[in-house]
Amino acid sequence: IGYPLTSIMEKFVPNLLPLPIREGLLILTCLPTTINMCILLTSASGGNVATALCNTVISNLAGIALTPMLLLRFFGKGIELPFGELVGKLCNKVLVPVAVGQALRATSVKDFYSKHTSFFKRLQEVRGGEGYE
Repeated sequence: IGYPLTSIMEKFVPNLLPLPIREGLLILTCLPTTINMCILLTSASGGNVATALCNTVISNLAGIALTPMLLLRFFGKGIELPFGELVGKLCNKVLVPVAVGQALRATSVKDFYSKHTSFFKRLQEVRGGEGYE
């Protein structure tokens, strides 16, 4: 959606936004969704958070390869990204918390959470998903 949007803007209303803003918009549309917003909005709407988390992890992993390819296609310049560092950060921010959460489900923490589920959901909504990024 980013490429057609910026192309239409450039053709019909070229002075609406400066070139750096249009390019930034195009770059933004090449990026995968953020984990915190995906989980927060899914939780707030009563959706399946586990499925949302899986979809977000898959899209973020795919984004490691797809984002540079899309940017190279649109801007035609070489892009270098630290692949190992990106995977490590993704694992630390998604896979480690999920593993810890799954491990805690086998303890009495699960019972405490079950008794106070509505409080934790409200707390997550108030905080706006902080901590996921």
